[in-house]
Amino acid sequence: KDESTEGEPLVYDTVVYVKDSASKAELFTRARKWMAASFNNSKKVIQYENKDLGEISGDANIRTLGIKSPLGEYEYNGVVAFYITIQVKDGRYKLTIKNFDHKCTEQSNPHVASGNFTLGLLSTAPAPPKYMLKDSWLSHKKKVKYWQFVKEQVDDNVTLLMSSLEKGMNAPTVSDDW
Repeated sequence: KDESTEGEPLVYDTVVYVKDSASKAELFTRARKWMAASFNNSKKVIQYENKDLGEISGDANIRTLGIKSPLGEYEYNGVVAFYITIQVKDGRYKLTIKNFDHKCTEQSNPHVASGNFTLGLLSTAPAPPKYMLKDSWLSHKKKVKYWQFVKEQVDDNVTLLMSSLEKGMNAPTVSDDW
């Protein structure tokens, strides 16, 4: 049985009720502020925003480490691009993060093309895509470890984003009307 073909696309989806039952308009403002504070360039990240519908969405990325070499350095570091959507309604918001797409961006072995270590779309499968299992010189065990390590880093980063968003969505907007 081919374990690399199992699994669904990796998706994080949650609905959170805010403590102060803020209005849709207030939550939209908080979500917009959170996006601006959470990403280096929110103007590049935010691809769509509609205050009337209560939705902000866009493309962002997470830097990931690769495989630890015998010298203790990480090789085959990469970036995982993803799509984030925040939808708001009175008293609650929905966060969806999906389309996690890994690309190897750095590697220290000049004899190996970095594309061989690009995982592509991440899924819930326990092993990497078939093409990765045959197109590089790493052992099967190391490829599976690489796949799982990248997914663990994504999970850790998404958990931090979710926690940060919850904090931001529960922080009342302070008026600077002095």
